[in-house]
Amino acid sequence: MVLSLEGFGNAGALADPQLSMLDMMTFALQDEYAARAEYFEIQETFGTRSPYDNIQRSEEKHIAMLKDLFAQYGL
Repeated sequence: MVLSLEGFGNAGALADPQLSMLDMMTFALQDEYAARAEYFEIQETFGTRSPYDNIQRSEEKHIAMLKDLFAQYGL
């Protein structure tokens, strides 16, 4: 599986000098989803668990925290 991050996450954020809070948080959430997918793919490909399972769980916590912020600020 090949992921293209062009225009998403931090690459997208760096390309736009006038971001809203919604834009910034969306790019942050995209980065977390991409990171989680990367660690999942590593585990699927190599059958490796530690430390990637711990890192993947951290990414899931980051995603949950960002979703909470979206809800808190009505975004």
